[in-house]
Amino acid sequence: MQSGEQLKSRPQEDAENSQGATAEVTLQEVQRWRAQLVRGLLVAAAIVGPLALAFSAYGVYLRGYFALVVSYGVAYLLVLVLVFWRKVPYALQVGGILLLLYVLGLADLLAFGWKEDARLFFMALALLTSLFYGVPQGFVALALSSLTLLTVGMLGVMGVWPLPPLSDPMFIGPVPISLVSDIASLALLSTMLIVIQRYLVPRFTAAMTAVRERAAAVEREQVEVNARSQNLQQVNYALQRRVFLLEGALDFASETSSLLDLAPLLSRAVEACARIFELYHVGLYLPDEEGQALVLRASSSEAGRRLMQEAFRMPVRGTLLGEVWQQGRSRIFAARDPLEPWRLREARSMALLPLRHGERTLGVLDLQSLEADFFDVDELQVLDLAAGLLATALANVSRVHDQAALLEATSPFYRLMQRFAQARTEEEVYAAILETVQETFPHRAFLLIPTEDGAYATLTAELRGEHLRFPDLQFPWARWFAEEALIPGALQAEKPLLVTDVAAPEALGLETDDLNALARLATQGQLRSLAWVPFHEEGRVLGILGVLFNTLHPFGPTEALLYEQLMELASAALQRLRMVRSARQRMEMEQQLRGFSDQLADIFDLPMLASKAARALQALVDVDGVLVNLTPPAAPVEEEL
Repeated sequence: MQSGEQLKSRPQEDAENSQGATAEVTLQEVQRWRAQLVRGLLVAAAIVGPLALAFSAYGVYLRGYFALVVSYGVAYLLVLVLVFWRKVPYALQVGGILLLLYVLGLADLLAFGWKEDARLFFMALALLTSLFYGVPQGFVALALSSLTLLTVGMLGVMGVWPLPPLSDPMFIGPVPISLVSDIASLALLSTMLIVIQRYLVPRFTAAMTAVRERAAAVEREQVEVNARSQNLQQVNYALQRRVFLLEGALDFASETSSLLDLAPLLSRAVEACARIFELYHVGLYLPDEEGQALVLRASSSEAGRRLMQEAFRMPVRGTLLGEVWQQGRSRIFAARDPLEPWRLREARSMALLPLRHGERTLGVLDLQSLEADFFDVDELQVLDLAAGLLATALANVSRVHDQAALLEATSPFYRLMQRFAQARTEEEVYAAILETVQETFPHRAFLLIPTEDGAYATLTAELRGEHLRFPDLQFPWARWFAEEALIPGALQAEKPLLVTDVAAPEALGLETDDLNALARLATQGQLRSLAWVPFHEEGRVLGILGVLFNTLHPFGPTEALLYEQLMELASAALQRLRMVRSARQRMEMEQQLRGFSDQLADIFDLPMLASKAARALQALVDVDGVLVNLTPPAAPVEEEL
């Protein structure tokens, strides 16, 4: 366990480590800048060198110093070598420059004395040494230059080395005054330049480091902004894709819901699905009579139609197709998954959708695309919606096929089937129901539709004689039980409740409360016969039809069967319309979400983004207001033990 002193010392250690890292970064910047400066000086010397070499060589040639001409040429060759030999180390490059300056200064000093350009070479030597190696080394180079001037000057004064004569040969002891003055001027100017660069270079380097760090921070922010923009574009694309799929599901429903024959329905379904959702192949499998195999009954591709000609079928057991049919769950497959005969070799992504209607699976829809990863979980939800609509259409066709004899015998019921298949609104379904029972000549017929919470019911349609109206009256169930001869058993009945004589209902096996309610109706003397037809959706009451007769009305077998079929078909029609309405609402919501995403895509200011988001959410969910609370992140708190 660590002590308190160790914990207290951690911030100081972190600060020292941070300072060390900053110093290391600064040193690296200085080294990089020095290397670039050396390279620049060499390139500049290589460019300007020919011109300077020509004039200097010509000048010393006229004076008869042929050795200097050779030294200038050798110096320029050294510069070219350092420029074009890129593998030369940095230290060797700097050393070559400094050596070149010293040699040129010494040669000029030996040839022309200390009054010419030698002092400039020595001053540059001291300055560059300080710049590349440091201030102490710069003063060492300055001392070497001053000592060289003094030594050569004294050699010239003593006659050891021939120097140009002095114009003012005044001496301080054995040393000329001009030599002392020139050495002092060189030392003063060089010292000033060394001190100036000593203060300027670190600050310049720090400023350059700060600029580089700010540029890196701006670049990181730009990367984050680009990533955010890309994410918004991806979300927008996903929303657009969902809207496209929802619109396709609605188009698919409109193309398949009005067909009542099996063969045209299957052909239209696979062609519409392939066209609307841009699929390479769509196949539709239905079980055989024994339920042991799935038979390909329709296909949108040439390869699938060839399989149909061969009566292609897949066994239920041991196949992926049969597994989806048995489990009733959609699945997505990729090209790496096991290859079964139902898969086309050129397909890159596949999806199998069960056609579920209630608790039954009527078949399997096979979707295949040439694009890899074409299907995802979100798209599969929309495709499941289209599969559910197709399953409802198949169930309607099955009912039509099973009741073909009844349809032929009862023309009102046949017309009802057609109207249910062509209905686009719930009012059209209600009108078809009441106009069908009108042919039994009731005194009154009406429809009650419960609300979503089940506490209220709405009188949506009413038939009196030949007059059909849609009053849209909503009251609690208790009021309808009191005023509309409605009994509780009618809502719980699994099939139509037909009461031939309200005065003698004992044979129906009703509960005591229901018998008492019918007895009260009989005492009123205005009602003799009635029929209650509930509409269900997976155990939930969608509505109830009441048919009332003032005179005794025996319900024959045909009429009883008509009410039973009316209950099933009306339930299916109302369920289909609700699914279509739900899909349309989802599509509208997706469109609103896409508009909301488009509004926020180009906003990077956080307060403006919050304001826009609040207004968009207020319009989207239809509320009085939206409150956005922007809370800065809490600063970390250091605990001291």
